[in-house]
Amino acid sequence: MKTVADVVVDGLKRAGTPRLFGVPGVAANVRLLEAVRAHDLPFVLAYGDAAACVMAAVTGDLTGAPGAALAGPGPGVAAAVTGVAHAALDRSPLIFLTDHHPATLLACKASLRVEAASAAHWVAHAAQLAMTPPRGPVHLDVSPDVAGAAAVPVATACRPEPLPPPVTSTLDAAASVSREGAVHFVCMDWRHIAELMAAAKPVYGATLNLVVWAKTNSGQGSFYRSAHELIGVFRRLQAAAHAWRGEYALAAARGD
Repeated sequence: MKTVADVVVDGLKRAGTPRLFGVPGVAANVRLLEAVRAHDLPFVLAYGDAAACVMAAVTGDLTGAPGAALAGPGPGVAAAVTGVAHAALDRSPLIFLTDHHPATLLACKASLRVEAASAAHWVAHAAQLAMTPPRGPVHLDVSPDVAGAAAVPVATACRPEPLPPPVTSTLDAAASVSREGAVHFVCMDWRHIAELMAAAKPVYGATLNLVVWAKTNSGQGSFYRSAHELIGVFRRLQAAAHAWRGEYALAAARGD
């Protein structure tokens, strides 16, 4: 018989979560831990609840899938708050699992409570919400009585829809009021630099450089502490941009 705990762990795996971090301790959610073992989801014992959240957040950044951390019983949720805030400041995708804590958790994008009749929906919603920009931590409460209840697995999408193609309207507007040869500096974070470069290509005639702005006062964050930002440097060459657009249109017509 499939239980809610099985559905939750299966949803994490389908979302791409590679492992679960936590400090189970005494009186932990045994059903959830049994499901983790049964579904071969590696469990990493952390030094503390905050450390578990930080490691899960870094895992989310490195893998491009939501990291997952399980809070210990009693004061585990309070101890994990700094780790959850860490993930929120760095916009790291994290699913923070608790039991007997249905209240809203500070710094989380949302606090969700799993119900037996719709368990697959809630874990999929948590994974999608954690990965939807701006990414961040999502609190998912799975009480022990619900974790052991019978559940029917339902195929639900656990990843958000891909981002739409980059829109060039903003860059077009800036280029339209600039002189020939004008140089534009466009700031972008590392997660979306590829979209910026793709959007800039049909607008500008030349890409001059990609500058790394090393900030004096870095922000909080689990990966390099957000101490840098990327700046695309482009030159407006109207003739070259028009030529590129003509080649692009021709290639699109050929189906290349």
